[in-house]
Amino acid sequence: MDKNEFTLESFKNIQELIKFTDQKSSGVLAVTGLELTVFLNCIDKLDFHKNYSSILSIATITLGGVTGVLLIYTLYISVFKILRPRLANHYSGHDFSLFYFNHLASMTDKTGMFDQFKNVDDDKMLRNLTDQIFEVSKILNAKINELHNSMTFLFYSIISLAIFILVSRFI
Repeated sequence: MDKNEFTLESFKNIQELIKFTDQKSSGVLAVTGLELTVFLNCIDKLDFHKNYSSILSIATITLGGVTGVLLIYTLYISVFKILRPRLANHYSGHDFSLFYFNHLASMTDKTGMFDQFKNVDDDKMLRNLTDQIFEVSKILNAKINELHNSMTFLFYSIISLAIFILVSRFI
């Protein structure tokens, strides 16, 4: 295996890990959606009998607020911090990569693109691949950190929902 093949395999591995992270985030979204459905059904069944000042009512309202905030924050992390598409952030203004779609899309001439690919040498290929590996590694690292956060908040929201359900049953 030569350097370019090894580098390309590394890139493919990182891309697969990004897909895997996105799939896990989709699982978090599915569980959060189910949890949100249960939460809204419980809220719909609440009846405070005009007694909002009892300790149980205040606890239920507080737990409901905490649960709602945790659910919304988990959704926010999953959608805007993990699943949101990202562009490269570490290319300077004069860099141009034949491996980065956004740079290729900025080209206005198909013939010029063909010529660029035809004339690329092994060092330039290796440089393009390693630049892209750097970019997708940063993206993967950010996604994994946010996935960890979303799973943590998902766990807290499940606990909060369970306590909310138990407390709301006594109203």
